[in-house]
Amino acid sequence: MKKIMDTKVLFKNRSITSCMKAAYDYIGSHFTSLIKKTWWTTLIYAVLMAITIYFRMPNKGLHDWGVENPITSYLLQTIIYALTWLSFCLSSAAIWTWFTKTSFWKNLLKFTIVYIIFEIIGCFAIGFGYGGTFAIYQAMAAKAMAANSTLTLTYAVTGIVAIILLVIIALLVLPFAHIIPHVMLKQKEEKLKPWSTYKEGAKHLGSIFLMGFLGTIIICIISCIVLIPTFIMGWAQMSSQVGSLGGDPLGVPAYFTPLLLIVLTITIFVLTYVASWLGFSYAYLYGSNTCLEKKKKELQNTNEGSFTNQ
Repeated sequence: MKKIMDTKVLFKNRSITSCMKAAYDYIGSHFTSLIKKTWWTTLIYAVLMAITIYFRMPNKGLHDWGVENPITSYLLQTIIYALTWLSFCLSSAAIWTWFTKTSFWKNLLKFTIVYIIFEIIGCFAIGFGYGGTFAIYQAMAAKAMAANSTLTLTYAVTGIVAIILLVIIALLVLPFAHIIPHVMLKQKEEKLKPWSTYKEGAKHLGSIFLMGFLGTIIICIISCIVLIPTFIMGWAQMSSQVGSLGGDPLGVPAYFTPLLLIVLTITIFVLTYVASWLGFSYAYLYGSNTCLEKKKKELQNTNEGSFTNQ
């Protein structure tokens, strides 16, 4: 029987930085175990993601082949993108399984469902924000041009609307940093309450945003170091393909493409575990916020009891 992680470790009042440090300490002290339990799903995701990125890079040969074989190209890309999405869910479920010591298949089902909902809401919010901003800009720009006036007011109003819509998107999406740990850490006897969990996440938008901001800065700094080989090879790929458009021969050796895919795979493999640290940090933040809410309810009940006795 698998030993479930001691939830007392998570459900403790901590500051944001303490949550991030606790996640770092936990991963650091169990890093070998993490790699052993999750390397295969992470490698599958890294390989497929590397192929996906390669497809999006300038490549005259691939482009010409796609023009000549549009149906095959469409099917191939669709299959690769779908497998990449699925492999991300597999990798995430494996990492959560290592963290919680619970069933992989149950974690895969839970994470996939939550991630689908997240993507639907996220895509809707981003589409609504982009579409709304673009529609307002077009309408105001048309009026300004018709009146032969400058677009200063148009840019100002569009910017304000974009900020408002960005806040709305954040309100819709950020609570999932609370929902995902809640779902993945939920025990069998606990009843899932999606709306209540969403509202709990919305209450702590400040801490969720701040942790995401700090974590993103740290991840970006690490990424700038890890991505140096990828940037160099990506630039070489782009320069070579731009030259080929002008009729010049490719300026890279025959083994360049396999080497590029290997470098991309290794980079994504490493960054997946770097990003998992932020995910675990949110798990600790979820435990801290849950502990805080529990104490608030206990204090409220105590005060109500004292008022009733009086």
